Amino acid sequence: MRILITGNLGYVGPVVVEHLAAVRPEARLSGLDTGWTAHAVVTAAPLPELALAEQRFGDVRDLRAAGLEGFDAIVHLAAISNDPMSRRWEALTRAINLGGTASLAAEARRAGVRRFVLASSCSVYGPGEDGWLTEESPTAPLTPYAESKLAAEQALADLAGPGFTVTAFRFATAYGHSPRLRLDLVLNDFTAAAVRTGRIELNSDGQAWRPLIHVRDMARLIDWALSREGSGSNAFAIYNGGSSAHNWRVRELAQVVRDSLGANVEVRLAEGAGPDQRSYRVSFGKIEREAPEYLPREQPHNAVREMAAALAAIQPYDRARFVRLETVAQAMDSRPARCRSCGAAPGPVVLDLGRTALANSYLDPVRAAEEPAYRLRVRLCESCKLVQLDETVPPDRIFAQYAYLSSYSDSWLAHARGLARTATERLSLDQDSRVVEIASNDGYLLNNFVAAGIPCLGIEPSSNAVERAQESGVPTMQRFFSAEVAQETAASFGRASLIIANNVLAHVPALNDFVRGLRILLRPDGVVCFEFPHLLQLVRHGQFDTIYHEHYSYFSLIAADHLFRRHRLRAFDVDELPTHGGSLRVWVCHLDSARSPASPEVSRIMAAEYAAGLDRVEGFAPLSDAASRMRTSLMALLGRLASEGKPVAAYGAAAKGNTLLNYCGAGPRQIQFVADRNPLKQGKLLPGSRIPIVAPDDIFRHKPAHVLILPWNLDAEVREQLAGIREWGGEFISLPELVP
Repeated sequence: MRILITGNLGYVGPVVVEHLAAVRPEARLSGLDTGWTAHAVVTAAPLPELALAEQRFGDVRDLRAAGLEGFDAIVHLAAISNDPMSRRWEALTRAINLGGTASLAAEARRAGVRRFVLASSCSVYGPGEDGWLTEESPTAPLTPYAESKLAAEQALADLAGPGFTVTAFRFATAYGHSPRLRLDLVLNDFTAAAVRTGRIELNSDGQAWRPLIHVRDMARLIDWALSREGSGSNAFAIYNGGSSAHNWRVRELAQVVRDSLGANVEVRLAEGAGPDQRSYRVSFGKIEREAPEYLPREQPHNAVREMAAALAAIQPYDRARFVRLETVAQAMDSRPARCRSCGAAPGPVVLDLGRTALANSYLDPVRAAEEPAYRLRVRLCESCKLVQLDETVPPDRIFAQYAYLSSYSDSWLAHARGLARTATERLSLDQDSRVVEIASNDGYLLNNFVAAGIPCLGIEPSSNAVERAQESGVPTMQRFFSAEVAQETAASFGRASLIIANNVLAHVPALNDFVRGLRILLRPDGVVCFEFPHLLQLVRHGQFDTIYHEHYSYFSLIAADHLFRRHRLRAFDVDELPTHGGSLRVWVCHLDSARSPASPEVSRIMAAEYAAGLDRVEGFAPLSDAASRMRTSLMALLGRLASEGKPVAAYGAAAKGNTLLNYCGAGPRQIQFVADRNPLKQGKLLPGSRIPIVAPDDIFRHKPAHVLILPWNLDAEVREQLAGIREWGGEFISLPELVP
């Protein structure tokens, strides 16, 4: 049996996957999800999607019959899933909950799918009456969410018939622990408040009725529906999903939490609390008669204790991560006004990594309570083809004190020596030349020009890096580069024969001002040398972890060429480099320079980018897939090693590692510590994940069974530095090997 579960990365979905995988081992399970709530992980165990034959990412509204052929059943959980969200995004709620459901069911029937299970809601009953509400009771939905669910049921009733059995569950309010937790549900909310604050505050008088059902019991009922035979008028059936024994008044649920966790939990009414219109006491007699062996088994008291243990273990705790309104708001509301290169309207999203901390903002353990997080989502400009972040974090929040210092990587120092030698020979640099490096860090590259007697100047915004550079004898000014700074530099230092802007273009929010400054500072016969990670390799090899907030843009040569030519500059040659998982070194001159026409390499690389689809959104599909597969594989491995009692450490407190760990939801429970040579990072915590940073010697002191290499681009260098771990049988975990 082939089963598609929509919304499998939400709150109910992971539990449904776990249950179906256990009771139907012969079934082939597939998932479909937008991934908006995939980051709400609260388990160290392997994630349920490991049991899937495939994980798809997308919107249910986009599914067509061709993509559903071969499936026997669909479990449809995907929805805008509560009242506050439906009020905020009323049109979207109807489009997904009604339009998406009707479209999916119609396409499923066309594809030969035989069973369709809909997760509807008891909220369709509205204020209810004094008596018990059955499937035949009048409905009076009060919110767009409830209206959309009722309308979806009616649409499915019209589609059901011979060969297409539809079961709609009007589920009670869900509760209980899930690998991906959700707190905006009454019992879960009360439990979280009690654990985190010791106080439960009722926003109503607490007299309203709420039926409850545990997520594990929801999964059991869905399993029953997958085998329900429907014929004639029974091809479409509605069931209230829950137990008549679990109708509770809201204030009783607060008391359940207090009784389960101890008398020190305070329960009180909010000021001005009045009655709640949404009150319904529901009869579940129909499902109790037809499926007595599938009746709910879970008890709220046990669930409260289970959730409390999970909530207490979450470090750091960010409630917004587990609240659907917050999650969807981040996905819906954060949108750039214009492309930062050409000024066009914002294009489509090509990758969404959720909301994360700044990747290079390492935390002082004493002041780690509050840590800002920002949306990490990437769009493609359909005009100039620049790939760029949605949200622009002000540069002074990132670069004023910058923990990354290039001098701590031996391989990077060797790379810098090679570039200095190549540029000096290629451009015939001497004592009459002028070399300027933008974002010169701690002077690691310009040191080579100082040693050769070639006049040079570094321009660097980070005060700690400037101090180190000046101490090493490299003239450096502390400024963010701009057209204004370029004019000042040209007047005081002279125009440059060579401007080096390596791995800085991605860090610039104001691209046009920056490139205009390069043109001002460059001699008529001068050259700008850019290096940047190549977008083609990022997509081709799934290097999603190289995306973080200090990288505002991600460049193809196509997009870079658009930018350069807008400022009367042109690329005349390009080299492909292995650095950072695959980079380009682009040699740029004035548009009217006497230098030779562009090398054939320029057109060859652009042609490869067009062939890979980097000019259209479809070309980026492999990137989302790679991110999902890496998260699944890494968390499965870390969960298995933890269950086997094999401690894991990591090496390299690199920004790319922070993107990876925060996207995957890994923390100190999975990784004991991360070692790094940089003393500025030691003694601090990784941003977001809060994993302690130590010196490399701690690896040899603690002797972990496994060492995860986070800066995978330095894999060989790290293995050589830490070769001694083999003495106690230690093994390396290589990220590129986890996802073939």
